[in-house]
Amino acid sequence: MPTYEIAELNIGIIRGPIGSSHIEIMHRRGEWFERMSEDYMVLWWVPRGHRPTVTEAMERLEALKRKGPHAEDFTFRQTFPPPEATSPRPPTSKSSH
Repeated sequence: MPTYEIAELNIGIIRGPIGSSHIEIMHRRGEWFERMSEDYMVLWWVPRGHRPTVTEAMERLEALKRKGPHAEDFTFRQTFPPPEATSPRPPTSKSSH
């Protein structure tokens, strides 16, 4: 299973039945925490084998703050498909020459 598919599965779990109780609690977080005045976390698609650094994460968070959610840097509230999902795939037909 490609890395991007695993990430989509994880997001699906968070939004699906396993994550529903978590979402209920997160809706009540205002009872325990003050609202953050700016974005404090960012999501992005990471290719297989790449280990993101703290510096990369901080740069992506700053980009999110400047541009808002977009295909490279986004949030749980507004996600984007993996890069491979938006680009055309090469034909899979086997032709003999």
